[in-house]
Parts: sequence; structure tokens; C-alpha cells
Amino acid sequence: MKKYTVNLKIETSSGIVNDIYTVRASNPKTAENVAATQAMDSFGRDNVIEITVREVLPYAG
Repeated sequence: MKKYTVNLKIETSSGIVNDIYTVRASNPKTAENVAATQAMDSFGRDNVIEITVREVLPYAG
């Protein structure tokens, strides 16, 4: 598995948040899904209105 940096725009009932997640996944599409799941867990599934993936990059750190 590789590490990816995923930049998300998360719209919640209280506003919009831009957040970056570092995840392990087998490919970029899976990394998007893992990061979106982590965001929903962080902000509360009932609180998240929409998640937009802005960018997925191989982890450079």
C-alpha cells in the first residue's frame, strides 16, 4: 500500500472546511474513499452535507 495526501472540501451544517488527510491505500480512488470516510467520522456523519475531493497526491513526506 502507498501513502496519499488527499485534499478535501467538506461542507457541514455549520460551514465549509478545507482539510488534508494522509491515508494508506492501494490506489488514488481508494485513498479518496478512505479520506472521505475519515472526514465523516471526524465531523459526524449527520453533520456532513457534501465532500468534494480537490486533489490526491502521492505522499511526499
